[in-house]
Amino acid sequence: MIAPKQYLNKIGVISALFLVVVSLSGWVTPVNMDEDHIGTGDGEPCSDGEIPASGACNTLSLQGVGDVDRCDTLIDGLFNRGLPSVCHRRNLVWKLDSTNPLTEWDPDLDGDAEWRLPTIKELSRLMDYTTITAIGAGTLIASIATNEVEENLTAWLISSTYRDIDGKGESEGDQNSQVLGINMTTGEIAAFNTEGSRSPFGTVTGAALKQCTAIDSSGVCSTADAAVYALVVRVETVDELLIP
Repeated sequence: MIAPKQYLNKIGVISALFLVVVSLSGWVTPVNMDEDHIGTGDGEPCSDGEIPASGACNTLSLQGVGDVDRCDTLIDGLFNRGLPSVCHRRNLVWKLDSTNPLTEWDPDLDGDAEWRLPTIKELSRLMDYTTITAIGAGTLIASIATNEVEENLTAWLISSTYRDIDGKGESEGDQNSQVLGINMTTGEIAAFNTEGSRSPFGTVTGAALKQCTAIDSSGVCSTADAAVYALVVRVETVDELLIP
């Protein structure tokens, strides 16, 4: 259990970041994330020998996706048919976009009509700020997000949300738009530079995303290397995908 002071510090980081962002963009239709389904099964954690696809352990049957277990399910010895690659939580279906670190920010996912990048709010609601590891060590979503590589828990997850520091678009020579991401271990939210990557206005040059560690008075970032991955969510909500 995380200490109260640490808990308040984490919440303070998130609150402060949203207060100082002048222009925050990346609009999607708001999702009712309070609708956190317990599934059609027994609503309890998996017991030994139970198979999530059988309808237990908070499993939902979803159109076009199949039987999907909850992301916060503890996986230790419980999935005897291999770990699922998708899970549901907060009215959204989640999966890892690629097992390789991102080399660019692609909010359109190359035109994918079924999946999208989550907003920073959706990513932050996926985290559990009462635990030492925000994404939930030993849970299904942690396994999916890290590709079962424990060291990847220190990595970041990128969102579709960006902040426009100077208010300029691409035609005006925009150089200071930064995308927001969240750390899987601490739950910290940080900005990532899009200069030399894909900007919110479509420019691509192929360089890797860089974490913004400091920002000067003109809005230009000092950057550092960071391992960045992308969890993606289904365009339709769980409510829309539920099979009656």
